[in-house]
Amino acid sequence: MAWTEASIPDLTGKVILVTGGNSGLGFETVKQLALHGAKVHVGHFVLTKSLLPLLKATAKVPGSDVRIVTVSSVAEKFTPKSNNFTSIKDLKDPGAANPNDYASRKATFKRYGASKLANILFTKELQNKLTQEDANITAITLNPGAVSTEGGMGIFPDVLKPVLKLVMKSVAKGALTQLFCATAVEVAKNPDRYKGQFLNGPDKIDQPSDKARNRELARSLWRITEEALAEAGISSLP
Repeated sequence: MAWTEASIPDLTGKVILVTGGNSGLGFETVKQLALHGAKVHVGHFVLTKSLLPLLKATAKVPGSDVRIVTVSSVAEKFTPKSNNFTSIKDLKDPGAANPNDYASRKATFKRYGASKLANILFTKELQNKLTQEDANITAITLNPGAVSTEGGMGIFPDVLKPVLKLVMKSVAKGALTQLFCATAVEVAKNPDRYKGQFLNGPDKIDQPSDKARNRELARSLWRITEEALAEAGISSLP
């Protein structure tokens, strides 16, 4: 049977933090979580690292179910081949070959792809560190699919938008995979199956690109992110 919003268990007493919750997929996710009794990374990295002490403490409580869900995309495959996250420059401008090309559609797709690759690599390395520390926390990343959101449609030419709206998922359906990752009892019952995984649909574990599965690349991204934070004067995170 297909997993739907009706499959979300009772979330009364749960606290769920959702970023990007004012529109699009984030808004739909917040709405469904709220309907099921829940209160509802600067970027994922800083936010997650800032919350890790609390998350780790919560994970030690008997019966706890701590998850970190990061929304990525199969668009991670648009990442420039030259970007291997080896320096802070790869974070600052991962898409444009030169300043004059920065605003082009091609460069926009590349930057978007690089950000989504970073989401997957971040999740992989985060889960690796949590497992090494024996922290009972599940980190998952996912592809919501082609969803008709304002942000998602914004990167396409206006002439294509009417046609794309006919074939893309509604926001409600697009939010299902992240809702599954955040709430599904299947994850609670068998967390090891989902730790560090990339889901391409509710309960559909998939393999991202070779680059997204590169452990050394994940470590390098983590390192240069911390270097960038230190450069910005944000170096006191746990």
